Amino acid sequence: MDIERLRLEAPELYAALIEEGARQERERALAHLDTARWYDSLQEATEAIRDGSPVVSDEALNHHYAAVEDERDRREADTVRRLGLR
Repeated sequence: MDIERLRLEAPELYAALIEEGARQERERALAHLDTARWYDSLQEATEAIRDGSPVVSDEALNHHYAAVEDERDRREADTVRRLGLR
């Protein structure tokens, strides 16, 4: 059975599946955004949402965005050191 046939033959089931998919996608996107907010990583969260990166767990997201923040801080410190700004 394809999607169009499901829509025609079981419209209530089709609608429920669409609603569940939208709910799951919203939860995935918000998990990225809410966690990334703590790490000032909106750009990385936006990229993760766009490319469909899954949310395995809250702990995994925290580790991911903490690593993003650590790498950004390391690059900034390297630049400051190289330019002699501090």
